[in-house]
Amino acid sequence: MSDVAAFFVCAACGIAGGAGYEPFFALRAAVRLAAPRRAAAGRILAFACDFAWCACLAALFLCALAAFELYELRAYMLAAFALGILIYLKSLHIFVAFLVNRV
Repeated sequence: MSDVAAFFVCAACGIAGGAGYEPFFALRAAVRLAAPRRAAAGRILAFACDFAWCACLAALFLCALAAFELYELRAYMLAAFALGILIYLKSLHIFVAFLVNRV
């Protein structure tokens, strides 16, 4: 696979990983609304959600590398993955966050 194709595969995986953040975001928002006075519980849940999301991202990235037979990890792959996450969080996540806060 060419380097350009690998870049776009990694960016697409980053966008998918950004979309995987939404269930964790909804859970954090629900707990924040249900128990606003329990700040410690909210911080613990936020840490647990962020840790679980990072573990899912790492698994997604490694599975994508194996599926597309990209056995050499290069810096542009990590940059493309991070760029894909950033693209998602700065575009569609804003709309989803608005809907979650409205509900």
